[in-house]
Amino acid sequence: MLNKKKQNTRITDKIKSYMKDVSIDLFNYEEIVIENITKYFQDVAQFHQVVKNDVQVRISKKEELTGFVFNKNKRLKQITTVELIDFFLGEGSSELFELKEKVELNVSNYLSDYAAVTGINREQLTIVIAKPAQDVIVGAYFNNQFIETIPLKDLIKYFSAGNA
Repeated sequence: MLNKKKQNTRITDKIKSYMKDVSIDLFNYEEIVIENITKYFQDVAQFHQVVKNDVQVRISKKEELTGFVFNKNKRLKQITTVELIDFFLGEGSSELFELKEKVELNVSNYLSDYAAVTGINREQLTIVIAKPAQDVIVGAYFNNQFIETIPLKDLIKYFSAGNA
């Protein structure tokens, strides 16, 4: 009897360990964010008359959270937190949900936590969001040097109202 309980505990621990990284997107939220990002890149490309696959959004935190739109390595414009929210959640989302302060705090915390885990200086960390082909790619960079790809769903959490 004692042995059976010990075996069940091991199985439970294995399942818990496996499930801790599993997430379910009940509302197809990631797909909606991908559509919003794609539309934003199309709009920027059309306005600036550049190729949409070369457009990127770069997010960093020096003294404050900043976002910039780039065409390859040429800066096109700075974008506000409100524009970043609309970039992720769709046009007008920032006004409907009053997310500005919360998103600034969440994304700043994400950048700080990421920098701490990787052992780099937060001021030298940049998150780059691009869509060079079919998929939206999110990458972490240290002084313009690629560190790793970040799952889009990890970043989405920090732009939604569910964190902080």
